[in-house]
Amino acid sequence: MRAAEKEIDIMEKAARDEAEKEGRALPEGEIKLPMFKDLQAKKRLDAEKKFLEERTALEDNLRNIDAQIEEIQRKLLETDGVQKIDSFFKPNNSAKPPKSKAKPEHGNKTAKTKEEAGKKRKADEVGGQEKEGGAPGPGGEFVLFPEYDGEDEPNENKKAFTLFCKSTRREVRRTLGESERKNKDHVNGILKERWEALSDDEQYKWTEWEAWDEKRYEYQLAVYEKRHSSKKKPAASVPRKKK
Repeated sequence: MRAAEKEIDIMEKAARDEAEKEGRALPEGEIKLPMFKDLQAKKRLDAEKKFLEERTALEDNLRNIDAQIEEIQRKLLETDGVQKIDSFFKPNNSAKPPKSKAKPEHGNKTAKTKEEAGKKRKADEVGGQEKEGGAPGPGGEFVLFPEYDGEDEPNENKKAFTLFCKSTRREVRRTLGESERKNKDHVNGILKERWEALSDDEQYKWTEWEAWDEKRYEYQLAVYEKRHSSKKKPAASVPRKKK
């Protein structure tokens, strides 16, 4: 009750102040207070207005954060031209994507990089590092394969462009609106443009990931076949008839 009486006093004071500003006096009993339902409606409108203002502020903050993330990722790509992709090779039953044509490399720098990486990869293979659960990746650096128990069939190896798309797709989708994110053709078109905008050296790094992924698939396939071949029961022998 005290809270209601206080609210009534506040409204009466506001009505008198408004009348004084207009230069008119309010006799006793002339102040008309709003009905309860009118007060409730006003409170709802005020609450909705506050909610919309807060939501707008949050959306602006999210847009700013997305823009900052995109800028950071762009700089990272410019720095090394490749992102970590070991999370792409967990076993599942997804179908193999269509093959894509790789852009031809040109220039002495790319040729030299390919030659050095190739020499290091061959040296690692001769050293038997592949058997330890890994293979040479970009630049000839040894990269471990993801953990694999051989229970499910391994993912087939992917082409360079497919690996690039898997690594970049989430970043591209974050820059788009909700309706554009659902448009696969639009997203794939952006990915293709980004791929074609890469330099020869940047594309070659993905070609090296392609070679690494081929070794990963061969390794995991051998683990899978070994595990499942051990589960096969030998055929029962047929006893010979006594003469």
